[in-house]
Amino acid sequence: MRRAWLRVAGLAVVAVAPAVLEVNRMLWTEPLFIVASLGFLLALDRALTRDDWRWLVVAVALVWTAFMTRYIGIVLAPAGALTLLVLPPTTKVRRRVADAAVFGVASVVVPFIWILRNEA
Repeated sequence: MRRAWLRVAGLAVVAVAPAVLEVNRMLWTEPLFIVASLGFLLALDRALTRDDWRWLVVAVALVWTAFMTRYIGIVLAPAGALTLLVLPPTTKVRRRVADAAVFGVASVVVPFIWILRNEA
């Protein structure tokens, strides 16, 4: 993780790329969705490498952002839960299951409420 700044710089370059800005000018949702998805991956990676729950909170918020941008963003919730269940292998199984369950439930709260709102 010595070059974490390169990942953040790469995300910034994607966010301000001319093609992305052109699409964004037309009010398409892809630019924000791409940034939210990549940010989710970075936050999840940071949470796993630093064992810091605050990065999991950021990852949950980015799942919400991705979902509110494009409904397909909900796939980040099970992807994150599965990642937490499998990684890191040195962590006790009980902790990994608990982390995955909490992340999974927390990341679907806002999408669930939003879908209920749409149904009403």
